[in-house]
Formats: sequence, structure tokens, C-alpha cells
Amino acid sequence: ELERIKLFAELKEKQMLERKKRAEEKFNREQAKRQEMIAIQSSHLEAMASEAEERTLTHMRDQEREREEKERVKKEKQEQLWTEIHASRQKQLQQKEVAKQSVKTEKERVKRIQAHQQHSMMEEEMGERAGTRKRNEQLQYYLKLQQKEKEEKKKAEAL
Repeated sequence: ELERIKLFAELKEKQMLERKKRAEEKFNREQAKRQEMIAIQSSHLEAMASEAEERTLTHMRDQEREREEKERVKKEKQEQLWTEIHASRQKQLQQKEVAKQSVKTEKERVKRIQAHQQHSMMEEEMGERAGTRKRNEQLQYYLKLQQKEKEEKKKAEAL
């Protein structure tokens, strides 16, 4: 009977070892499944994080492009404004120069007219003086003739 007990004990021990082995295998399979699920979940989370990061980077790039576009438009407007200001300034300077030239031309024209009028007046005055002198000379000649006639008449009466 001792042998039977020994066999029975060996059988129980063998069954216990098999149960233990099956339990370990079951534990290892479950552990492997858990690890696989963790890996899947981890890769899913990594993908989500990567997508979120990509969205953030895309958003940042879009904002940067918008900022650059606004900056470019602002710069173009400023350059256009400066161009318009410069053109306006040049136009004002040109108008001022034209006005200055016009005033100068007008002064020269008035000067020429005044010089011509002065010359005409001088010629007229000289003509008048010459006419007056000629009349005076004619008058003196006439007076001398009258005086000569008077003297001849007196001489003729005295004889």
C-alpha cells in the first residue's frame, strides 16, 4: 500500500506540475496578449500624437504663410505709398519750377515791353524835341527875316 500511496502521490505531483505548467502557459499567453494590446494601444497613441503634432505644425506653417502674406501686402502698400508720395513731390517740384520759369519768362517779357516802350517814348520825345527845335529855328529864322525886313524898311524910309 505504500507503493500505491507513493504512486498516488507521484500522480498527484505530476498532475499538479501539469496544472502549474498549464497555468504558467495560460499566464504567459495572457501576458503576451496584454503586451500585444499594449503595443497596439501604444502605436495608436503614437499615431494620434504624430497626427496632432502634424496638425500643429501645419497650423503653424499656415499661420506663418498668412503672416508673411500680410507682411508682403503691407510692404507693397507701403512701397506704393512711397512711390505715390515721391511722384507727388516730383510733380509739386515740377509745378513749382514751371511756375518759377513762368514768372521769370513773364518778368523778361515785361522787361522787354518796358524797354521797348521806353525806347519808343525816348524816340517820340526826341522827335518832339527835334520838331520843337525845328519850329524854334524856323521861328527864329522868320523873326530874323522880319527884323531884316524892318531894318531894310527903315533904311529905305531913311533914304
